[in-house]
Amino acid sequence: MMRTGLIFSAAAVAVMAGAWWWMGQNIPGDVAQLPVHWGADGKPDSFLPRAEALQIYWLLPGIAVALSILLAVLPSIDPLKANIHRSSRAYLTAWIG
Repeated sequence: MMRTGLIFSAAAVAVMAGAWWWMGQNIPGDVAQLPVHWGADGKPDSFLPRAEALQIYWLLPGIAVALSILLAVLPSIDPLKANIHRSSRAYLTAWIG
């Protein structure tokens, strides 16, 4: 269970980091402001300078790494370990989701 969850997490983080890197390489250098929030109508309503926006966009892979670590550690600190092992399929499904 743990290995499968970590493999899926590593793959997801790699894709997110790759997308961040690709985005950072393909944004033209003359763009001073990047959108960081969009309204319900689909139009951007909040902008940040390029450097700050790229830092904000890095949060998604960072949160994914933190959540993966948390989900990897939880079964070892849970006082009712047997329950997690019995529901390992549901735990793994939630982790992958």
